[in-house]
Amino acid sequence: MRANCLHGMSSLGLAALAASIVSFGFAGFGHGAALVSQTRHVEVAAKASSGTDALKALYRRPAAIPFPKDNPYTPEKAALGKKLYFDTRLSVTSAQSCASCHSPSFGWGNGTFLNDDTVPHNIMSASKGNEFNLGSQAPGSSTDVSFNEVGDVLVICAIHPRMKMTVKVVD
Repeated sequence: MRANCLHGMSSLGLAALAASIVSFGFAGFGHGAALVSQTRHVEVAAKASSGTDALKALYRRPAAIPFPKDNPYTPEKAALGKKLYFDTRLSVTSAQSCASCHSPSFGWGNGTFLNDDTVPHNIMSASKGNEFNLGSQAPGSSTDVSFNEVGDVLVICAIHPRMKMTVKVVD
């Protein structure tokens, strides 16, 4: 008899639950609502693959250096360019030139990190295949770094994290 009493109470509870759902909908249950509207079929065009080969083709070096017709190459202009490249007066502190980082002895690239600042720096990279950590470099010191893998290498100063650059390592 007791089981029948519980059965009657559970039936009454289910009836009350059903009445609540009909009266208030599913809003009180926290379920999402579905909006029913017109269905449209939209064609999505296939996106062209933008591989690294296509990107490299955009930035490939020309076979010959193009000079404007109204500003042709002259040895005097080449000498001026060389002079400016090695001139330290063009930097903010007048302490370094373009060649300070982009050394001709490294194919105009950079294989030496020179601290020409007045404070220590800790140059490092966690880029896969090109990891290094030079430790604290005193002002005026320089260290050679060999890069083993081709690609972009993110280089930062561990002391001054806002100081960063990307070194592009090529074959």
